[in-house]
Amino acid sequence: MASERLKRYFDFSSVDKNRICGHCKLCDQKYKDKNGIFSNFLKHLKRKHLSQYELHFLKQDEGFSEKGSIASNDQSTTESSTNTYKQYRINKAIGKYLIIKCNLPLSLVENNAFRDFMKECNIKWNPTSAKYLKR
Repeated sequence: MASERLKRYFDFSSVDKNRICGHCKLCDQKYKDKNGIFSNFLKHLKRKHLSQYELHFLKQDEGFSEKGSIASNDQSTTESSTNTYKQYRINKAIGKYLIIKCNLPLSLVENNAFRDFMKECNIKWNPTSAKYLKR
């Protein structure tokens, strides 16, 4: 799925049996990664071509609405946009993995010990409510 969207920005070629090389069409740089892994290519788009990354990768996630603004040079974004997206991803992971897959109670997110733990993991994390995760 990601590989199909990445072909818009990279020309891929095989380096050896378990490595792939991607040549960025936007800035003419080359990146390598393992076959089937595309994290280096996604990181490059996110760092160097943020507007394209947001257009084709972030908007695919349901429920995310960007609150920041993109600078005209496509290389910087407001900190609130990045933090908003990180908050969304953390809360989505809590709901998906802890509440649904581990079958933990929804009230877990309102427990003070859990909130203290999350603050230790990510200082900028804002506590969410059980009501928000229910939606």
